[in-house]
Amino acid sequence: MKQRTKSKWIAVVCISAVLCTLCLGMLRASAAAPPAVADAPEQSVTVPMEIPDHPQLNALRNLQWLQTDARDITGDREQEQIGLLGGKDDPNSDHYQLVYLIYKDVKHQKTSVTFIQGGYRPSMVVCDLNGDQVSDVLVKLPKGSDTAKANYRLYTVKNQEVVPMPAPSPIEIVGQLENDYTVTLKAKGQETYTVNMKDRKEKYDAAGYYKNGKLLRPTKVSNASFDVIQPVDFDKNGTTDLQGVQKVTGASADDVIAYVHSLWTWEEGKWRQLHVYVQKAVK
Repeated sequence: MKQRTKSKWIAVVCISAVLCTLCLGMLRASAAAPPAVADAPEQSVTVPMEIPDHPQLNALRNLQWLQTDARDITGDREQEQIGLLGGKDDPNSDHYQLVYLIYKDVKHQKTSVTFIQGGYRPSMVVCDLNGDQVSDVLVKLPKGSDTAKANYRLYTVKNQEVVPMPAPSPIEIVGQLENDYTVTLKAKGQETYTVNMKDRKEKYDAAGYYKNGKLLRPTKVSNASFDVIQPVDFDKNGTTDLQGVQKVTGASADDVIAYVHSLWTWEEGKWRQLHVYVQKAVK
């Protein structure tokens, strides 16, 4: 794996300003769903692929290609084929019960079939995630037809075999409701953020959490796993970083207080956190 150059570290200094600029536009997003994130690398270009003759697939019906691409995935300067294959029972549904990642080395007649899991309108992005100058794959598996929440799977190819890559670990956020309709939030290794929630005074008062600004029901915030993991290349060096978005809730599961944006880069076999930004959710 290549070492990060000095230009990478210079670029990191600028990331805070870039993320803040992006997030100003995100403030218009609804609190019911995580806000949009930065543009991803160019999506895969569809290329013809045949469904392989393989024991995992031969007995299945209603299989169809969801996305295909041809890239150098092994570093041999030859294009290999990579495709997302899906199967579903209901042709009118967006949900695919079965999703497979298919890798084919045409030159060496090598095919790999990897079962992932089901999802709504699955998709993949082919990009260099680990900085080795060859392509990897990020698969997105939405949890519903009308939600931005999704499961994500990362893959690379080693010795002609598709192997999983770990995703970044969600950031643990601790915090609680405070007097005067405020919430304190703190991520590990980060400063404490104070979020003004006076715009929800009527809601909190009616639910019995506050009276005249005094906290009556001590309540801790909670945060879940990533709702969104988006590939981005901030410094335009060809290596893809990942931007994650997590939701923080307060008084109830639908009381979205903030979104936590984090930026990650792959170094020395693991994801390293570059930046964290907390954005108040729009009511």
